[in-house]
Parts: sequence; C-alpha cells; structure tokens
Amino acid sequence: LEIHGVKNANIERLRNVFVKDFGDSIFRIPLDERRRSLLGIDWVQTAAVSRIWPNRVIVTVTERTPVAFARMPIAGSMRHYLALVDGEGMLMALPPKARFHLPVLSGLSEKQSDAERKMRVKAMQHLLADLGPRAQDVAEVNASSVQEMRVVAQVEGRGVELWLGDQHY
Repeated sequence: LEIHGVKNANIERLRNVFVKDFGDSIFRIPLDERRRSLLGIDWVQTAAVSRIWPNRVIVTVTERTPVAFARMPIAGSMRHYLALVDGEGMLMALPPKARFHLPVLSGLSEKQSDAERKMRVKAMQHLLADLGPRAQDVAEVNASSVQEMRVVAQVEGRGVELWLGDQHY
C-alpha cells in the first residue's frame, strides 16, 4: 500500500481503511468502497485508489486547506475546543506539530449543517477580503450572525472588538 499526498491527515486512519485487505488478492479489494471510506476522513478532499499489478495499491489524496481555527462549543458545558475549518465549512482535527497562522472563527457548531457552516466561513472570508491588508491584524471573527459580525483585531498594539454590519451601528 502506497499513500501519496498526505501532509496533515492521520496516516494511520488512511491505512486502516485497507487493513482488512492485507494478505488477500488486490483484485478482491472493492476500490470504490475504499475510496468512499477515504473521503469520510476529515482531511481528505479527494482520493484516487489504483491497483498496480502484481501486488500494489496506490492511494493519492488531496487534502483540505484550512482557512481558520474553529472555536467549537462542547455540548452541555461552557467550554470549547479548537478544530480547523476549510472554505467549505468542513471541520478537521488539529494535526500534531503543524503550525498555521489563521484567525479563530467562532459561531460554528457541530449541530449546524455543512451548508450553514459553509455560509459562515464564506462570510468570514468575504469580510477578510474586504479588509485587504488589515486582515492580517484580525485575530478572531464571530460569525454567529453573518449580518452583524464581530471582529477582534490588533489596533496600535491593543486588542479591539469591532462590530461590523449594516444594522444598529
């Protein structure tokens, strides 16, 4: 089994998709089923699985690209945990030893549909694009309401919370 294209995904999770196939003929491996299983792994955006005669299986994945840290609430508590989120609103586990310089996005939850999370991520990306070079000063974006977003930014060495929107300002 050869796996290509992995930088942040958990390689063991990818290998485990094929664990029941070891020791069997590569011609008995249901490639479409294995590909669907790979697509269920958080970091995997696309996957291709190929049989190479006489005894190799090659997996090529394209990983998702994170756009923000997602501040996710823990159900039944006031605590939160951090995950990563891509431009499509898909949540990804934090990989060990990886470093990202991204804003924190709050206002997301696991209860939201993928479409809802995507809408909030796109709103954050639109806001940051509108800010231009000043977007690098943004530490956190609260997208609980996409009409009235809150931003924590560094202005002249101080943290400032800005409420941005088109109503009540």
